[in-house]
Amino acid sequence: MKKPIGGFYESLIPMKSFDYHREANYLTNGRACIRTIILNENITKCYIPNYTCDAVFHPFLLEKIDIEFYNINSYLKPAKLPELKEGEYFFYINYYGVKNDVVAELTEKYGKKLIIDNTHAFFQKRIEGNWSFTSARKYFGVPDGAFLYSPKKIKNNSERFADYNVSHNIERLKGRQSDAFNLYRDYEESLNSEIKLISIYSEKMLSLVDIDYVIKKRKENFSILHEHLKSSNKFEFSQEEDFVPFCYPYLPESEINKKVFYEENIFIPLLWQDPQNRLEISNHFELKLSKCLLPIPIDERYGKEDMEILLRLIKNNIK
Repeated sequence: MKKPIGGFYESLIPMKSFDYHREANYLTNGRACIRTIILNENITKCYIPNYTCDAVFHPFLLEKIDIEFYNINSYLKPAKLPELKEGEYFFYINYYGVKNDVVAELTEKYGKKLIIDNTHAFFQKRIEGNWSFTSARKYFGVPDGAFLYSPKKIKNNSERFADYNVSHNIERLKGRQSDAFNLYRDYEESLNSEIKLISIYSEKMLSLVDIDYVIKKRKENFSILHEHLKSSNKFEFSQEEDFVPFCYPYLPESEINKKVFYEENIFIPLLWQDPQNRLEISNHFELKLSKCLLPIPIDERYGKEDMEILLRLIKNNIK
């Protein structure tokens, strides 16, 4: 198609490109990354954590790859580590962006047979010799964007993603939270495992992100919450210098009704409900995570005063 010259203006977007993940392959979403990995490796079976959303294993089912679920312990480490046979791979999620230490351990054991899901760790770059990927939608108000690091050069002749929609982002900007959430849910359900390149819209909009500021605010907000909640937090993690967390993962002794947050116009996401449909009653810890864990927002939109509001609400509802 020839480039159009003249006529009315398209949407105003920056001319520069996003280059934080310049060494990665720019795709649409995590599922597209997983499917690309499958198509570039001779995978016959993959071990996947029970504690994840159904979308993770959809690309494996699509390509008829055997999957076996594994359990995790209270430190979010695999409860058992299988010895991988030829064609077998191990899939691990860097939960909430605070599990770099577990990623390092698994990398040492499995090497290039480890697939690292960094969708909760947007700022993690290449881990030499491994497949890893992250996702922009989890961190920023863009309709798509995922960055796949590969241990070898891969060919991708796909077209750019064109069926994106930003109505939910715009409605949220207008303050219409309820309408925005319904649109967001519909849009998320429309996404699939088709391999496409990142949309021009998302790539250009991401170039506006002040990376240093985002990292600084996330770490600051995380530290404020951790200082006050660590004594009652049943979730185990080590606070490392190099991680940039996705949220503050708070696990109280007993479930806090999320309605108390919604009534104060505070929206705590659900991560994840899918495992409840496939976990046995004996998997007590993972079920507790699925039901009770509060992934508290800590992103750059918020500051100390916002964290103090969250702290008061949590402390008033701890049983």
